[in-house]
Amino acid sequence: MKFKAVIFDMDGTLTVPTIDFDLIRKELGIPDGDMVNVIASWPEARRDAAWALIQKYESESKIIIKDGVLECLKKFRELGIMLGILTRNSADGVSRVAEKLRFDFDMVLTREHEYVKPDPETVRCFLREWELEPGETLVVGDYIHDIECARNAGARSCFYFNSGSRFYGDESDFTVKNFRELEAVVIGE
Repeated sequence: MKFKAVIFDMDGTLTVPTIDFDLIRKELGIPDGDMVNVIASWPEARRDAAWALIQKYESESKIIIKDGVLECLKKFRELGIMLGILTRNSADGVSRVAEKLRFDFDMVLTREHEYVKPDPETVRCFLREWELEPGETLVVGDYIHDIECARNAGARSCFYFNSGSRFYGDESDFTVKNFRELEAVVIGE
């Protein structure tokens, strides 16, 4: 087994991407830049209104679990691999996904946490909790923030490529297109 822990991004990795972030950016007036950082720079009332809008879109989004996710998670669990979620989504969003999956993760960090991706401290929180070395942990996600926070924490990264999305595989240690490929990366099949 190559890894003792796998930390998953949620939207676009465990689930099919259904949230229209371009529409959210348009409604909030954020044409470019990191939405979390831009919103954090706003006055409290505007910031609260922005998060309420994002929460509305998240809670109304349809949850579609990707093919092979549950089987993969169960296989990793049977092998004693620690499993986490690191997302910029809300705790409520994670609860909805976990309920649909009928699966409990060992640790979850959401945007309500003190640190958010791409801050490497997010990954270090998992490492401290699980008492693991960075190289024993794989961070899997579909966006550059997932890769950056893994790399900057010393963990390994796996880019989950969604067809039609921007490709960040050149920045990651591994690239996969489905959960069978991910199993091979994690277990070494």
